[in-house]
Amino acid sequence: MGLFGSKKTPEEILAEGRELYGDFNFAKALKVLDKASGTLDGEPDYLIALIYMYCHQDDSITRKHLRIAADAGYEEAAWLREILYKEHTFTAEELFENGNEAYKKKKYKDALGWWEKADARGSANASLQLGLLYENGQIVKQNTEKAMEYYLKSADMGNVTAQCLLGLRYTTGKDGIGQDQQKALEFFRRAAERGDDASQFYLGVRYILGDGCVKDPARGFEWLQNVSRKMEKRRKMQKQRWQRWEM
Repeated sequence: MGLFGSKKTPEEILAEGRELYGDFNFAKALKVLDKASGTLDGEPDYLIALIYMYCHQDDSITRKHLRIAADAGYEEAAWLREILYKEHTFTAEELFENGNEAYKKKKYKDALGWWEKADARGSANASLQLGLLYENGQIVKQNTEKAMEYYLKSADMGNVTAQCLLGLRYTTGKDGIGQDQQKALEFFRRAAERGDDASQFYLGVRYILGDGCVKDPARGFEWLQNVSRKMEKRRKMQKQRWQRWEM
């Protein structure tokens, strides 16, 4: 039993299944591991697949659990699936791009499914996209809280667009999120340090005005000048490209 007599956690089930598997008690291991199928990054399903492959020689069930494990990100399952069945396991970004293609074709439910799989595999872009869907009520029912969860997940994985967007959300406090200028400053700072132009601009303005921070005009102008220099550099590059085109 788990803590305070509760049902066993997936981690406890997996530990028991591993032990039974190691003792070659495959029949009991299957019964135990089946309770954790679809959890813990695919390891329970990988072990189930191995048991069916070596002991029961049931190809269809082996393939099923290898697919579940591979889709959850278990690398050994993806490798074995490729070797045995020539079945490719999509990377997180491939799943995300599949969602984009489905969306372009107006296959919205398919797009949602691809993006959800990509999010589960750790695609920051997919997390951001799902946040936008929930915020706007597109394909799914509008849910601002869920949108924020996806934005935060994407931002924590380093997506600068999500970080900048959260900075704006905490600035305005729209949709009941609540204004928090210090959080806004922090998200703008994170994105600005990764080179996001918009966040560098907003951060510069905040330091000049003292929004969510101690007023520091010199620091603010430094961020604004950085944006200005990058924009000027892009303008010159664009001009050079046009000149080569005209020649």
